[in-house]
Amino acid sequence: MKSTTTRTASKGGILASLLLVLALLLSACGATVDTNLSFSKDGKGTRTIVATLDTENLSEHAKGGLKAITASLKKHTPKQLTFKGVKENKSDHEAVATFTMSFDSFEDYEKKVNELLLAGGSEKAAEINTVIENNEFVNGFATEENFTSADLLAWTKDGLIADGVIAESDASKVLNDGDAEVKFEGKKYDSSARINVDKVKDNGFDVINVNTVLNPDGTFTQEIIYQIDTEKAKKLGEKLTTFLAKATVEDELEDYYGQGSKTGYSQKFTAADVNELSTKTGKALGSEKVSYEFTNEPSSEVPTNVVASLKASLDCDTICSPSGKRVVSEVSYPSEYSYLTGTQSYPGTGDNGELLIHPEGANFTVKAEKSVPFESAHVRTEVGFDRSVSQEYTFSATKDSAELVGDAFETLLTPGEQIGSLETKEADNAVQYLVKISGDSAEDLNSKLQNYAAGAIISTMYEEGFAFWPDYFVSFGWDPSGQLNNATFTNGARAEVQLPFAHKFAEDSINSTSVQVDGGTLNLSSENYLDANMSASGPTMASFVVLGIIVFLILLGLALLFIFRKRIGTAGKKAWDQRDEAIAAGRKAASGVAAAGAAAAAGVGASVASANASGSAPLTQSELSGEFTEADLI
Repeated sequence: MKSTTTRTASKGGILASLLLVLALLLSACGATVDTNLSFSKDGKGTRTIVATLDTENLSEHAKGGLKAITASLKKHTPKQLTFKGVKENKSDHEAVATFTMSFDSFEDYEKKVNELLLAGGSEKAAEINTVIENNEFVNGFATEENFTSADLLAWTKDGLIADGVIAESDASKVLNDGDAEVKFEGKKYDSSARINVDKVKDNGFDVINVNTVLNPDGTFTQEIIYQIDTEKAKKLGEKLTTFLAKATVEDELEDYYGQGSKTGYSQKFTAADVNELSTKTGKALGSEKVSYEFTNEPSSEVPTNVVASLKASLDCDTICSPSGKRVVSEVSYPSEYSYLTGTQSYPGTGDNGELLIHPEGANFTVKAEKSVPFESAHVRTEVGFDRSVSQEYTFSATKDSAELVGDAFETLLTPGEQIGSLETKEADNAVQYLVKISGDSAEDLNSKLQNYAAGAIISTMYEEGFAFWPDYFVSFGWDPSGQLNNATFTNGARAEVQLPFAHKFAEDSINSTSVQVDGGTLNLSSENYLDANMSASGPTMASFVVLGIIVFLILLGLALLFIFRKRIGTAGKKAWDQRDEAIAAGRKAASGVAAAGAAAAAGVGASVASANASGSAPLTQSELSGEFTEADLI
C-alpha cells in the first residue's frame, strides 16, 4: 500500500503540475474577444466588444494585476468606444471587459472602424459589404467584414506596455479572436470572429459592364452590358423582361452573348453632359444613387495641358448579385489623351488609338491629360545685308483654348526682357501671340533662342575673304511642338526665311517636298519639326560699297562732262581747226612740190613754182571735204 500510495501521490502531483502549467499558458494567451453586432436597415446600431480574461495567476503576467489592467484600459480607450468597465467573476477566475461603439449610419460605422484600426497601428482600410434588399433580383440580408474585434482593440497592447503593466514581449499574447453574433432587425445570426453572414436569395446579375466614352466634343457615349446566369434568367422570367424594359434608355436592347452559362443584353445611349449621363445611367441600373462628376482643368505641373477627371459612383445593389463581379467599368478617352491616375486601374489602347482605363469597383476616379492645341504656329525670319537676323513668331489659338488654360499660353510664350518682346492680339474667335526676337548675327540670335526655343537654329555660313557676289549656306530648324511642351497645332506649323534684296536661294539645292522657294523667300510647312538646308547667293554690304564707288565715279565723270561741255566743245573746235590748218599746210606743201615738178618737166619751171610759192590761197575744210578723200591727203 505504501508503494501504491506513493504512486498515487506522485500522480496527483503530476496532475497538479500539469494543471498549473495549463493555467499559466491560458493566462499567458490573453483575453478572448467576442462580438455582438446589432443594426437596423437604416444603418443605426451598436457593436459590443467583450474581452474575457482568465484571472488565475494574472498577477504573475500583469504587473498590478486586474486593477492595473482596468486603469490602463480606462486611460487609453479611444473616443470611438465607450468603456463599460471590468467585471470579475472570482469563482470562475474570469474578468470581463466591455466596450461599446454606437453608430448612426453605415458610413458612420465604417468611419469609426477605420479610426480604431488606425489607433491600433493597422494600415489596412476597413471593407464592409452589407446587402439589405427586398426586390425581384436580390432578397435578404448579408454582411461581410475584413477585420475582427481583436483588431479594433489592438490599441490596448500599446497602452498596457506604456503603463508598465505587461512586457513588450507579451504584446502578441494579449488578445485572441472569439466568436461573433450578428443581430439584424431582431433576428440573430452566428458568425466567426471575422463577421460573414449571408442570408440572401440571389437572382441578381452576375456582371454589369459600364463602358463610358468621352467624345472629342465633350459629350458622352455610354454602353451598358447586362450578364446573368441563364438559370437565374429563367427563374426571373417576366420579372427580368419588365426590368429591362424600364431600364432601356433610348433604343431597344440587343442580345449580348455572355461568357459561359451567361445570358446577356446590351444598350447604348448618349449624354450631353455628366448630369444627363448620371440620370440615364441611373435608369439603366435601376438606381437613383448613380452620379458622375467631370472636370477639365489646367494641369498644375504643365499649365498648357488640361486634366480631364471623371469621378463615378455606380450603384447596382437592387439588381446585382452580391457574390458576382457586379459593376465592371471601362472609361475611354480620345487618342490625344495620356493616362495619369485611376482608382486601382490600368490603362490600355483601343483599336483606334483611344486611351482605355479600367478602374476597379463601383466608385472610382480616373484622370487623363492632353495638350491644349494651338490653331497654328508661324515664324518669319529676316536676314539683313549686315548679316543681322530677326524673327517674328505668331502663335494662334482659339479663344476657348486660351480661356481653358488661363494665362498659361502667355506665360509660356513670353521671352525674357533680354531676349525679345510679346504682344497679344484678339480677333474674332482667335487669340494671337506675337513674339519678336533679333540678333546682330545668326550666332547672337541662336544664343537667345536657346533660352526661349531650345533647338531652334538659323545659321548663315559664308566663305572667308571678299567676293563681289558670294555663295553661302543657310540652315534653319524649329521644333514648335517641343518648344511648347509637346503642343499640337490644328493647322500645322509654317516657317518663312527672307533673304536680303537681290539674294536668291538656289532652287537646285531643295531636298524636301515641304520646302518651297521663290527667289529670296523660302517657305516651310510641317505638323512637327521644320528644317531646311539651302544654298544661296547675293551681294554683301562690301559688294554694294564697291559697286557704289564705281557708280559714283561714272556719275562723277558724266557730271564733269556736262559741267565742262562748253570748254570741251571750244577746245574740240580749236583742235579741229588746228587739224584743218595742218591738213591745209600739208596740202600746200604737197601742191608746191607737185607744181615744181610739173613745171620743170613742162619747161615752165620757175614762173609757175614762183607763183605757187608766193601765195596762192590754201584750200578750206569744205574744199578738202569736197575734193579729196582722207586717203588722198595721206
